[in-house]
Amino acid sequence: MSIPRRLAILISSAMSLASCVTPPVLGPASASISDSDVREIKLLVAQRQDIRHGVLKIWAERPDRAVIESGSQSYDGAEYSHFSVIKAHGHWQIFSRIEQRHVYATG
Repeated sequence: MSIPRRLAILISSAMSLASCVTPPVLGPASASISDSDVREIKLLVAQRQDIRHGVLKIWAERPDRAVIESGSQSYDGAEYSHFSVIKAHGHWQIFSRIEQRHVYATG
């Protein structure tokens, strides 16, 4: 097997594993967010090109409203998306403007 092919397989496998990671669900209504809700929110993010992919955190404000952070926060200068979603008629939808934020190291 050629090196480019091996590299492509490795990258594809890493992306598949990353998409399976369940982000932390925090906040006062965290117990009300089901695994199905998390999957639907992750799918919503994956379908949008204007949102950084990879849900990092779900902050459940209420059972039908959450704040999402997605992208990367792992290094200085990393970019991530910040936005709110609501659950209406049984489905999650984007409810706010999508803000692109940057990580700035301090100290």
